Amino acid sequence: FDMEVPEIYDGTVSCESGARAPGDRAKVAVRSREKDVDPVGACVGIKGSRVQAIIRELRSEKIDIVQWSDDPSLFVGNALNPAKIGRVSVVDDANRRLEITVDDSQLSQAIGKKGQNVRLASQLIGWNIDIKSESEKKREIEDEMARVQRGTRELKALPGVGEKTIQRLLDTGYRSLEDLVEAGVAVLCEVEGGGGKTAQKIVEAATKAIARRQELEAEAESARVAAEAEAEAERLAAVADEPADSESA
Repeated sequence: FDMEVPEIYDGTVSCESGARAPGDRAKVAVRSREKDVDPVGACVGIKGSRVQAIIRELRSEKIDIVQWSDDPSLFVGNALNPAKIGRVSVVDDANRRLEITVDDSQLSQAIGKKGQNVRLASQLIGWNIDIKSESEKKREIEDEMARVQRGTRELKALPGVGEKTIQRLLDTGYRSLEDLVEAGVAVLCEVEGGGGKTAQKIVEAATKAIARRQELEAEAESARVAAEAEAEAERLAAVADEPADSESA
C-alpha cells in the first residue's frame, strides 16, 4: 500500500487495522487526516487500479478496503462489507461484544463462507460479533415475551401469597419463579411490605411450583415419545402388511 498509494506514503491516509486469511481474503481499515480526501477511494484508485496492483502482488488475494471509525456501531457495518446490516447493539461493552441483526437474505453473506467474513470483521474491529437474522431475532423476542407472560401467570398463581405481595414482586422486577428462588429469603425480605416469614413462604411456594412444572413437562415429554414410538410401530406394521410386487416375487 505504501508503494501503490501516494496518500498512504505521505501520511494523508493511514491503515488503522487489518485482518487476513493469507492467500484468500484480507480486510483493511483506512482513514484520512484530511476531510476532502476519501481514504477508501484513494486506496482503490481509478477503476480499482491501485488495489488491483496489490492484489496481483498477493496472487489474487481478495482485499476489502473499508472506512475506519472509532464508533464500533459504525465500524462494524463497514467491516462486514459487502453485506448490508440492520441493527447494531452493544451487548457487553466491557468484553467488547456486539450483536448484529441482518435481513434473512443477507445472513449468509454477512457470515461468509465458513464464517470467514464475520471472523475477519471481528479481527478488524477488535470486537466479538454475533450475527442473527431478522426472523431469528423475532423468534427470540417472541420466546422472551412468552417466558415473561408465563412467569407472570405462575407468580400470580402462587398459593398462600397475597395479590398485593405478588404485585409488589412484579413491580420490583421479578418475572419468574426462578427469579424468586435465586433471590432467596434475605433479598426478598427487602421488598416493600414483606418480611422474613413472607419471604420464606414465597421461596417455598416458588420451589414447589417449579418442581410441579418440571414433573408436568417430563410427563408431556414421555407422552410425546410414546406417541412417536406408537406411530412408528404402526407405520412399520403397515409396510410389513403390504403385498410384495411381482418383481420381488
